[in-house]
Amino acid sequence: MGQAPPGEECNFVGNGTPFVKAGEFGSLRPIIREWTTRPLRLARASDVFVCVVGATCGKLNLGADCAIGRSVAAIRPNEGQLDQRFLYAFLQGWTMRLRSGSQGSAQGVISREMLERLPVPTFSLPEQRRIVAILDQAENLRTLREQADHRTADLIPALFHEMFGDPGTNSKLWPVNPVQQLLTIPPRNGISPSKQGRYVAKVLTLSAITGDGFDAAEVKESTFAAIHRDIHRVNTNDLLTCRGNGNRELVGSGHFPKHSMPDVAFPDTMIALRFDQNQIDRDYAETVWNDRSTRAQITRHARTTNGTFKVNHEILNSITLPVPPLPLQKQFAAAVADIRDMQQKQAASKKRLDDLFHSLLHRAFRGEL
Repeated sequence: MGQAPPGEECNFVGNGTPFVKAGEFGSLRPIIREWTTRPLRLARASDVFVCVVGATCGKLNLGADCAIGRSVAAIRPNEGQLDQRFLYAFLQGWTMRLRSGSQGSAQGVISREMLERLPVPTFSLPEQRRIVAILDQAENLRTLREQADHRTADLIPALFHEMFGDPGTNSKLWPVNPVQQLLTIPPRNGISPSKQGRYVAKVLTLSAITGDGFDAAEVKESTFAAIHRDIHRVNTNDLLTCRGNGNRELVGSGHFPKHSMPDVAFPDTMIALRFDQNQIDRDYAETVWNDRSTRAQITRHARTTNGTFKVNHEILNSITLPVPPLPLQKQFAAAVADIRDMQQKQAASKKRLDDLFHSLLHRAFRGEL
């Protein structure tokens, strides 16, 4: 099980031992972004990593030669008995079941004892590798599906640049306004949890907006001293933005909820921006907000506190955005709707592939392949 070194012993400039937390999990292996000069728990490339707490509890990666934080467990197979890729595939069928049946936070916690009790099949190494080869073929199909999904996602920013140009250079000479002039009400912080709070409510986690889009499933329960539902409820008209993050590139990133969630609040790790729909369309606002030029404006002004990059109302109000004619923005929104319809169909196809893959996993570890 991982352990976090003191914050002052960590850095982002390559000094010391690579340090991996759950936030560094990649598609297969971790992405090294942080280092520590005081590693407390060391892992190996031959391990399998499991995220054991938090919003991504149950996620897996193949290992790395690094130190691991408290959100990560490293499982080290005996190479004479257990193939690393076989263990990885076996855990794919178990970790989400462990998360859903775990005790602790609403997000789930996987303990050392839960991992130790897992019934790993005792196939021979050649048989393990044969099973892995079959599962790899099925995984390749899922990878192709994922690559197609990424290409579809790239259509929206490509269309945006074709219609409106680069917001950074504003070559089409659209009027430019600070965000403050484009809002109907001032920016609002989310609700703050309180350990002594008397009220229990559902609240978004920061992961809901720091991915590729808004994720309505990233919700947990917390206690609060007071709840102002009208101020803090999740509303489709609010662009929810990230107030602070250890990853500078995610600070100020934001998305609109796909649907209003009247029983869910947004937390104090977010700032809500409500744009004037008579000036700026919702789809245009979200796309220009996450464009690389706007992101560069935000990260340039972000402030650093204890290794965390942060933004405030003043910074967000000062960000400037080009404002093309509203009818042209509406044309863009109509095209975005068509692309999202395509993405929904692709998501259904992905679910079918995922279901087939997990059925294959189930058969593999029952010795039916």
